[in-house]
Order: sequence, then structure tokens, then C-alpha cells
Amino acid sequence: MTFCSREDWNEAIKDIKSNKGLIIVAQVDANIVGMATLARGRLEKNKHTAHLGIGILKEFGGIGIGTAMINYLMEWARKQEGLEKIALTVFSTNEPAINLYRKFGFVMEGINEKQYKIEGKYVDDIIMGRFLT
Repeated sequence: MTFCSREDWNEAIKDIKSNKGLIIVAQVDANIVGMATLARGRLEKNKHTAHLGIGILKEFGGIGIGTAMINYLMEWARKQEGLEKIALTVFSTNEPAINLYRKFGFVMEGINEKQYKIEGKYVDDIIMGRFLT
């Protein structure tokens, strides 16, 4: 789970439109406060996989929005013909998100060391995955 800007959302929407994926949003009152995407692989060799991405505005973190969104995405994913695996990446510093993903059965598959530099400090990118079958 990543906290993101509205500009990040627009980029994700463009990417999903050309794919057999899903985009959902979280709304509080009349405001969209979160978005989640499940993007299927585009090639024959990876169309059995999908990448999960979640963004929630910071001020709405920690109130169950991420859990609700993952619940919905996983239910949808189980119904998709040929979809076998969900993958994601998460900052190593984002313990709440890592714990949430583990709760849903995701396991660590690898680490991209020092993949990001945030406020002058290196942050690893953790690769996680979960098989649906």
C-alpha cells in the first residue's frame, strides 16, 4: 500500500485501460480517497499473473480502506479465467502495508536493494506474491 497523489492515479488508469484489469476507488462522502488496481500481464507468457497496486491519501490511512480494497480485488481475481498469481511491490519501510499483505497470504519473493532514495535514505523494494490456486 502506498500513499499517492492524484497524478499517480491518472498514470495507473492509463496503464489499466489497455489491459484486462480492474480499477476500484474508495470514496468518503463525495471525495475519492483511495484507488486500487489489478493489472493483468500483457504478454502470453505472463497473462496468468496480475500486479496489485494500492494508493490511499495519507489522511485516510489506518481505517480499514486497504483491507476492504484488497478483499474486493481478491474476490474479483478468483473469478478471472486463467489468472493464477497476484504480485506486488512495497517499500521495505512500509510495515503496516507489509503486514496487511501477509494477512492476505502474500509472501516475500525477493528484494530490490536500495531501489529508491527517499529523503536521502535508501529504501529497498520488497517483491511479494500470492498464488490463487
